[in-house]
Amino acid sequence: MVARGGGGTTEVAADVVNVGGRPEDWTLSVLTALELLAVVVVPPLLGRRLLRRRSQTGGRS
Repeated sequence: MVARGGGGTTEVAADVVNVGGRPEDWTLSVLTALELLAVVVVPPLLGRRLLRRRSQTGGRS
């Protein structure tokens, strides 16, 4: 791996390491993936719904 910094390039040693996990680690992985998906998807949906409600009421809250 080559790190580029302020004045030049520097060689940096990097190794890929396989970390063994417990069998139930997949549960945490799935929950984390679902949480990230919700964080990306839910705000635009809520914003669209609020804009639609606002336009139906004539701009009044």
